[in-house]
Amino acid sequence: MFKKFLGLSALALMAAIIPAYAQPNGETPRWMRYASISPDGETISFTYRGQIFVVPADGGLAVPLTTAGNFSYGAIWAPDSERLAFATDINGNTEIYLTDFSGTLERRTWSSFGEQPSSFSPDGEQILYSRIALGDAERSVQTALSSKPQLFAQSVETGRETLVLPNYASDARWNTAMDKLAYSFDPAGDRAERQHRVTANARQIYMYSPATGNHERLFNVDGVDRYNPVWSPDNSAIYYLAEGTGTLNVWRYSFADKTEEQVTQFHGTQVIDLSIADNGMLAFIHDGRIYTISAGETEPQPLEVLTLEQLASLDVNVPLLGSDEFVSSPDGNHFAIARYGNIFLVDTTGKVQQLTETPEEERNVSFSPDGQALTYASERDHQWGLYRIALTSAGAGEGESFVEEKLYVPEEGNAFQPLYSPDGSKIAFIADRREVQVLNLATKAVTKLFAPSDYNSSYREDDIWFSWAPTSDQILTRWRTIGSGGDNSKAAVVPADGSAPPQHVTQALNVSFNGQWSTDGSQIFVQSAVDTAWSAQLHIETLDLYRIFVSAQARADFIDLADGTVDFAERGPKRYVPEAERASRLETHIGGHLDYYYLEANGTGLIGVDRIDDTHFLIQRIDLADGSAETIQIVEAPGTVGFSHVAATDVIDFKADDEIVRVSVYSPNGTEHIAINHVASFNLDAHRRAAFEQAWSHLKYNFYSADLEGRDWDAIGAKYRSYLGSINSTRELSDLVRAMYGELSASHLFSNSVIFEGNVAGIGSQSDVLGVYFDYGFEGPGLRVAALLPGGPLDRASLGVNAGDVITSINGKQIPDLGGTGRLLDRNSGREVSLGIAKANGEDQRTVSVHPISAFDEYELARERWRDSRREMVSRLSNSCVVYQYVPDMDEPSYRRLVGRLTGMRDVAKAALIDVRSNGGGNLTRELMTLLSGEAYSVTGRDDGPKVQDPNNRWIGPSAILVDSYGYSDGTMFPQAYHDTKLGLIVGDAVLNTGTYVSSYKSKIVRGFEYAMPTLPIRNLDGHLYENSIIQPDIHVPFDPNSVGFNTDPQLEAAVAALMEQIGADSDCRLP
Repeated sequence: MFKKFLGLSALALMAAIIPAYAQPNGETPRWMRYASISPDGETISFTYRGQIFVVPADGGLAVPLTTAGNFSYGAIWAPDSERLAFATDINGNTEIYLTDFSGTLERRTWSSFGEQPSSFSPDGEQILYSRIALGDAERSVQTALSSKPQLFAQSVETGRETLVLPNYASDARWNTAMDKLAYSFDPAGDRAERQHRVTANARQIYMYSPATGNHERLFNVDGVDRYNPVWSPDNSAIYYLAEGTGTLNVWRYSFADKTEEQVTQFHGTQVIDLSIADNGMLAFIHDGRIYTISAGETEPQPLEVLTLEQLASLDVNVPLLGSDEFVSSPDGNHFAIARYGNIFLVDTTGKVQQLTETPEEERNVSFSPDGQALTYASERDHQWGLYRIALTSAGAGEGESFVEEKLYVPEEGNAFQPLYSPDGSKIAFIADRREVQVLNLATKAVTKLFAPSDYNSSYREDDIWFSWAPTSDQILTRWRTIGSGGDNSKAAVVPADGSAPPQHVTQALNVSFNGQWSTDGSQIFVQSAVDTAWSAQLHIETLDLYRIFVSAQARADFIDLADGTVDFAERGPKRYVPEAERASRLETHIGGHLDYYYLEANGTGLIGVDRIDDTHFLIQRIDLADGSAETIQIVEAPGTVGFSHVAATDVIDFKADDEIVRVSVYSPNGTEHIAINHVASFNLDAHRRAAFEQAWSHLKYNFYSADLEGRDWDAIGAKYRSYLGSINSTRELSDLVRAMYGELSASHLFSNSVIFEGNVAGIGSQSDVLGVYFDYGFEGPGLRVAALLPGGPLDRASLGVNAGDVITSINGKQIPDLGGTGRLLDRNSGREVSLGIAKANGEDQRTVSVHPISAFDEYELARERWRDSRREMVSRLSNSCVVYQYVPDMDEPSYRRLVGRLTGMRDVAKAALIDVRSNGGGNLTRELMTLLSGEAYSVTGRDDGPKVQDPNNRWIGPSAILVDSYGYSDGTMFPQAYHDTKLGLIVGDAVLNTGTYVSSYKSKIVRGFEYAMPTLPIRNLDGHLYENSIIQPDIHVPFDPNSVGFNTDPQLEAAVAALMEQIGADSDCRLP
């Protein structure tokens, strides 16, 4: 067995060769995680660079158990210390595998949602793990409502699955007698890495007694984060992780005297992944290393760990497909492409030259008007600045080198989006994601154009647009706009020399995006939504094109130009001073939505490109004199990701996936295809390091709180930067950034990887499901039906499948104990299958044909069943006097359903109960507050007939809302606003407000790496931040795992009782 393999002679033999094969510089691993000590205290497993290793408990050589190129983690030991179960994505998504160290991994689960192992049972007969599934027909409410997993157990011998707990229970471990189950309960929707928790989101430890079915919370809710319980060898105490003194440390709780004692005394860097051996030795991770504490000792000892792994710093080759940015040179002879964080120059033959070869990101590429230089922004040493490359010898031959010139890097802050003035003398840019500034290329002087009152608040990268006037002395720019500008983005004109303040020029438009000047300088064009489609939430659906004349003189001059009185070639562009009277008028709705547009050189027309479908584009000309539109041609350019116009030759270049489609605007037969066949090369390690630095600096400059909660972000960055040498995948980069972000106690700090590197054996389980609640107490062959999910595949009377029937086979194959129906329906993709059905005694065997559904569709049906049960419960408890509606997300469908429900029950129900428990967020608070705050002002109806009160588009009766701890983002902002305005009662659990606007970023330098952070704070009218405030309900009914079920809901029952008290306890609104 493996324990013998790790005997002293084997270790001594391996230790002798360590100097030849140890990691570079003799360093031990620094980003070890998921440490778990074996029950016999001899071995510790851990995850490092995506592999599970085992090492002697006193340190030494670590041996890998799993293959490289995948991610395996969360290993748990069997009581005999001879087997390990763990989670791994070796098959594509996360499933549980088992090893007995014989060299073979045994797959144990098949599920689309993935599983997470918790522990073995003390007798070694079962593996406990969490997964999302239907569970129990009566008790499994938390999954249906909150998408939280339930606790299952699987027989090690047979693989048969049973449901242990229908509620969220992580880190679950039995005591030796198996009469107490300790587990962690996380009441928040935040990532597990979030530190510095408070009352509303602190994790809690529960004890479950199977004899009584009772769950007991071990500690009072005091705001201290406690989780990861492990039993002492004699079961007289538990050890766990707690943040009682500000940093997660190991603590001990004695059942005899009911006292807590801090075991470790680390400060600043948390302890994670606690485990214990039968001899009382504790093992855990601190600062990326494994520590142990022997029984009777007080000081943790770090383990010295070495591996034989040889990690090569590899350059990878990737085809130059697509683009993040694309622009053609003024003469049309070259194209600049930003891709993989670098800039490439392509000529009209398809030859590619890589201009930048840095691991950092370059973007916002811009040609100089003479085409002799390229300017771009790049992040170096955590600061964005402006750089330039001269192209005077571009294309001279292979191996051509280009010299980069630093144009401008601010002493403090960042500079982005460089854009040359038409005369080439200046560059305008965005400073600190808030304002336009101008760099004089001759003097290198920088001119500020905005006062602080003119600043914008950026929501996404490059969302502050601007454009130069054709005279090079004015700039049209976004101005005084907060966030994305979807509700109220403004535009202003400002002199490029800063001689006058910005002048608002879009007073007649609700929003203004992507503004441009006309060629003659008389007009500005913006995309807006005055006449376009708006959603029921009054959110903009599409943008159309509008124009505004800068002044009365500008309009008169354009008329002269349009009717031929003036020759533009002779006169050229003119400067006009904006007039407020013109800005307040909506001049012309020029055209509908355009994906791209530019102004003709003679100033009389506008050329627009509109996407018809994924392959075809319409090119049209809009006459600026009379507004008429003329179709010029339809272009076929599949995979187009960018456009660029070349004025010199009047062509539009379409950047498709692997080519550039050059279209002569007025010559339908003049299309040219320029193939791009180039392979770029970059170093994965260098790019991952650069992506880490970008995520660090991004938060430094964009976090909603400028003081970063008073935390030392430089020191935090240095700590996590030291772990970079111990990661080798995008997933580990994502995990590292998520852990770093977790040092801040804020919402919306996410990090994710959507592309995993390595050799993945499969696409992962895509198991179809049958929509059946199974009887987990049934021990016979097959799976017995406890109940059918309403709307599920088997919920059809014609099939004759009922509770008590047994599903014996699928497509003629017997249902296996190991994997069950998921194993046989893996990758079924909705195809019809034949089910074998029998009575529990084996009689009345028959087959039925059904179409299984996806696990996600099954989950949605379970939530719908839960929602319907709540509506029926409210109707019954209130005699139909309270109208109930569940709002799962702050989005358009949820809003429409709520409006429909409230409208449908007007003048029938007397009060409304709005359920926002486990609301996933979005953007709906404004609409809900308006909808629920109606006050009657008139009555319509004859004396002898029915009467209705106005406003008829708002609820004018009493209301209450239901909340729980899992609401997130806008799902917590609404309860805060409801509370502050005293619209009605709030009933349920305490809510941690996570009310900020979140900005998401997709890395350009590491594909598949994404992260997010809160950037725009929201405050009460008294100035207090929404973020991290706690909303205390008027009627506090906390979550209780002892009182959950489809037929019981203490929070809802309390809300209905409170509303009935307001409208009259004896009210009866039931219709005949």
